[in-house]
Amino acid sequence: MSINWQQAEQQLSGAAARASDAADRQTQGAEADFQRLTQAQLAALLPSPQDQAKLAELLAIVRSADAQQQKINRLVANSEQLAGVLLTLLNKVL
Repeated sequence: MSINWQQAEQQLSGAAARASDAADRQTQGAEADFQRLTQAQLAALLPSPQDQAKLAELLAIVRSADAQQQKINRLVANSEQLAGVLLTLLNKVL
C-alpha cells in the first residue's frame, strides 16, 4: 500500500492549524485572566516585600520603551532573580 503524501500533508497541516487555534484560544483566556489581577490579588500571590520588589522590576522591564530584544536581554540577565515571581504569576494565569 502506497502512502498518499499529499493527503498526509493536508491532514498534518489541518491538525497543526487546529492545535494552533486551540493554543491561541487558551493563551487569550490566560492573558485576559492575568490582566484582571488586582493589586490585592498580586499582594496575596506575592506577600513578601522582596517578591513585590521583583515584580516591580519585572514590570519595569516589560513596560520599558526598550526594543523587544533589549527587553529579552534584560529578562535573561535577571532570570535567576525573577524566576520565582514569573513562576508564581504563570501558575496563577495558567
